[in-house]
Amino acid sequence: MNEVVESEYEDMFCVPYQANGKFFVLVCDLHGKDVATIDVTEILSLDSLSKPITGFWEPLIVTTFLPDNHLFVASYHRI
Repeated sequence: MNEVVESEYEDMFCVPYQANGKFFVLVCDLHGKDVATIDVTEILSLDSLSKPITGFWEPLIVTTFLPDNHLFVASYHRI
């Protein structure tokens, strides 16, 4: 995990992260209650071979909230 992203309405937060070669996004409400955990690897039909780069601590996934609380996710699948 590297960042916490807040929606423009300030009612949702999300945390993109990578675990064991898989990409996820945790979505929480304003009070920190989990709303959803999105398995990005499954949605994009990726394998779990994407590993972090040695000495580079970024999770290779970023997110941002678009208008109307739509969520944009970008990940880098590295083999």
